[in-house]
Amino acid sequence: SALTINSGATLTVSTNGGDAVSVIRGTLTNNGTLSVTNTATFTSGLEGMSLTTGGTVINSGILTINAGENVALNIAGSTFTNQTGGNVTSNGRDVIRMSGAGVSFTNAAGATFTGTSTNSGIFAQPGSITNGGTMDITGSVELYNMTVFTNSACGKFKVTGAFFNQSGSSLSNAGFLHVTGTLSNNGSATNTGVVKSASGTIPNSGNASVRVNDTPTPIFTYGGTFNGIINGIFKDALANE
Repeated sequence: SALTINSGATLTVSTNGGDAVSVIRGTLTNNGTLSVTNTATFTSGLEGMSLTTGGTVINSGILTINAGENVALNIAGSTFTNQTGGNVTSNGRDVIRMSGAGVSFTNAAGATFTGTSTNSGIFAQPGSITNGGTMDITGSVELYNMTVFTNSACGKFKVTGAFFNQSGSSLSNAGFLHVTGTLSNNGSATNTGVVKSASGTIPNSGNASVRVNDTPTPIFTYGGTFNGIINGIFKDALANE
């Protein structure tokens, strides 16, 4: 089965019990505006949006998930793709939980995903996570059990919290990875882009890789033979100062 929300159309779904949206073996495509709300009190297994048993969600429009005390987006043996131009805003106890064989999450180049949690920002056990766009997550990122996390070239991934790459999982950064807390690496990791964290690190693996240190001397650590030029640092996002 399949449901498509056309460009210019709006679908609003709200519940105070059960999952607000459940995709089981079907495909949900949003090209318009989809608003999902779950106001139920916390119960294990309740979600704002649940994908199970080969479910697929493709978003190129505006998707808002307000899960309150429950998990915002649960992906179990399923696929979630935020395509170029897509914009997702998600909040809940956990922003994203992933489990099961063949589970994947993709935030494509030109897509935006913002998530705020009161517990885990991303909890994957296991999962395949690929970011080529912009992601801003509040809450810890936890990668377990052979999870593969890829931040592609030009991808921007920020986590306000800690980032845990546990044994058996892998982390690859070719874009900009910003961790405001501790970056803990107990799995495999490579960096060919730019990494900034309050503490902890991953290995610089290429000539273009840069580590931005909180201590002023040295403020940059390079990988390989760095042949770029850094003329200064902007302190604000608009590059005004």
